[in-house]
Amino acid sequence: MVRRVNQSPAQQQKKFTAALEFPNLTEQEQADILDRAKTKVAEERKAAEEDQFFEQAMREARSAYDPSLTMEDVLIDLPGHAVHILIDGVQFMHGLVYEVPKPVADTINEIIHRTWLHEDEIGGANRSFYQKPRDIRLTRRSQNVTTRHLMG
Repeated sequence: MVRRVNQSPAQQQKKFTAALEFPNLTEQEQADILDRAKTKVAEERKAAEEDQFFEQAMREARSAYDPSLTMEDVLIDLPGHAVHILIDGVQFMHGLVYEVPKPVADTINEIIHRTWLHEDEIGGANRSFYQKPRDIRLTRRSQNVTTRHLMG
């Protein structure tokens, strides 16, 4: 059987604030505890960063002996009918650059190439969007100008 005690809102507020005020601790003790907590959090963050750096150093050291473990940057450039590439449950979204191991980069590059081939087979509507015709005319004034300047 549950017994309910009716308390006024003022009594509930007093009970609530008393639980947060820690009446048995002095201000100096509370300040010392806060300092200890901040130090402990800083130590935990530093330890996590050290572990993360160690893992990165291990990957780099392993890749020196095994070329298949080297990391490569891959830009995911897909046609309009594809939103992402899914490999082993990991999504690689269009327009983003990912750092992946070389075998994964080779696979992603092949998938990108095949999606563009498929786009060409079905009409190439999206590829023509990226390859707009340019009206470039060479005149006497453009004799000693770089192609980069001409292309805009």
